[in-house]
Parts: sequence; structure tokens; C-alpha cells
Amino acid sequence: MFKKFVAALLVVAASLTFQMVSVAAGSANKFEDLKNPHNGFFYIITKPVEVNIKQQMERAYNLIIEGKDYDMAIAVLNEVIKLNPENSEAYILRGMAHTELKEYDKADKEYLSAVKLESENPTFYYYRAINRLYQGYANRNGRSIVSIGADNRGIWADSYDIWAVRDFKKAIELAPYYVDAIVGLGDCYCSIAEKNNNETEKRYAYRSAIGEYNKILVLFPDHNIVLTKKEDAQRAMEKIEK
Repeated sequence: MFKKFVAALLVVAASLTFQMVSVAAGSANKFEDLKNPHNGFFYIITKPVEVNIKQQMERAYNLIIEGKDYDMAIAVLNEVIKLNPENSEAYILRGMAHTELKEYDKADKEYLSAVKLESENPTFYYYRAINRLYQGYANRNGRSIVSIGADNRGIWADSYDIWAVRDFKKAIELAPYYVDAIVGLGDCYCSIAEKNNNETEKRYAYRSAIGEYNKILVLFPDHNIVLTKKEDAQRAMEKIEK
């Protein structure tokens, strides 16, 4: 799917400018898309440029996943969203870039836009939950009761962690075998435990985290990352019990 946009200014070196002006004077039809209103270094591209949205999405995705240039990814996605404001995946990618830049509030707005467009996509809730989990590590923002664990026991938690729990649970509700979301929920319970000063609640949060990790280890017994997370939670819980 192609659409068009008009680019802004293209800066060229003085020698290149001279060459282009000289050639253009002799054969203007070859450079019909260039004009030189300033007689200087600046050219305005007036010929519309075709943009392949799929290719630009892939470009932005690679820039983010490979950690090359998050700002460039955002610039690419800005153009994609201008052309297709209902491209929910573009908002998710832009949110991911903002998360990587630790611009958590901006990222949260992007995820909200994506969820509004596609409310039944579990991946969108997952990425918003991850962003909120990071927000919780960076900030403290009020406390209230949240239900966690197999028996939905209510314990005290920070607001960001509470919101993350809800989003992880929503993702799992929509996709019961969403491995990353289940692990993320376990990580969120660990975050709650780390910030809780009540030993009983702290222990219960770690046990709940272990319960989530075990769900994955039932399916993937040798999953090294999850095994390590479980062991860390067990050690933390043992310290409390001592």
C-alpha cells in the first residue's frame, strides 16, 4: 500500500550544487523535481515521494529491536501514522521506542492509542504492562490494594505495579498460553514484593511469582531464564523466612 508525502529541504555541498545547477541548465527535464529559489545550498523537493508503509514499519521495527536508533524509529513512525492514523501496530512500535528512551508517559499514551484501535489484541496489553512495570521501577506513585496469586489475595502495591498486573492479566485472559505475559506477571509480583515492607505480604508476593514461573516450567522445564527468575524469588523468600 503506497501513499505520498512531500519532503522538506535537502542540503548539498557547494561543489555538488554547482554541478547540479550546471547540468540542470543544459537538461532541465532530468531534474524537474528540483528547484533552486535561493541560488544557494538549499533545494526543495517538489515531486511527491512514494512511501511503502510496510517497508517503513519493518525499518522502524528493526531500528528498535536492534537498539540502533530509537529517535529515527520514532521519526519513521510519525510519517507512517500521518499516512495511516489507524495503524495500531505503528503506535505500539512508537510506544516501544519511547519505552527504550525511558519516556514512559509518552509510551503509555501510544499504547493507549493502540488499545483503543484494537482492544482484543493481547500483545498491546503486554507491552503496556511492561512499560508500567518500568515506570514502577523508576517512580513511586501512590499505593492501594491489588489482588494477586492463585487465590487473589489482596496486598498493598504501588499504582504502576497495580496497573501492570491488570494489563498482564488482561493479556493472559485474551491468550491463556501467552508465555511472555505469564513471566511478566511473575516479574510484577516480584516488584511488588521488593517494595512491600510487610513480611507476610512480601512472602506471599514472592510465592505468587514462583507460581507464575512454575506455569511456564511445566511446559518448558529447561527454560533457563525462567529457572533463574524462580531461583531469585526463592532466595528472596528464604531471606524473609530466616
